[in-house]
Formats: sequence, C-alpha cells, structure tokens
Amino acid sequence: MQCMTEKIEKEFEIADVMSQSVSKSSNEKLKAIAEGCAVELKLGMEILGVVFEKATQEQEGTATEEK
Repeated sequence: MQCMTEKIEKEFEIADVMSQSVSKSSNEKLKAIAEGCAVELKLGMEILGVVFEKATQEQEGTATEEK
C-alpha cells in the first residue's frame, strides 16, 4: 500500500510539472499572439488615419470647388 501511495504521489508531481510547462508555453504563445494583434491593430489604425485624411482632403477640395 505504501508503494502504491508513493507511486501515485510521484505521478501527481509529474503531472504538476507537465501542467506548469504547458501553462508557461501557452502563456508565451498567447503573449506572442497578443503582440502580433497589437502590431496589426496599429497598422490598421495608421491606414485608417491615412484614408480618413485623404477623404477629408477630397471633401474639402469638393467644397472649395463648389464655391
């Protein structure tokens, strides 16, 4: 019985270490994904800013032409 208890405890220790390893790996992957999303969001915001600026300029040009 003692041997079986020790074996079970050892299995739990191994499972705990594996769980921590997977958790760390998952956290690193999630962090990389989040950083990638942040870069894409920043680029998207820059593009949107350029498009908005161009649309504003075109609208101002049209307003000037109408006068």
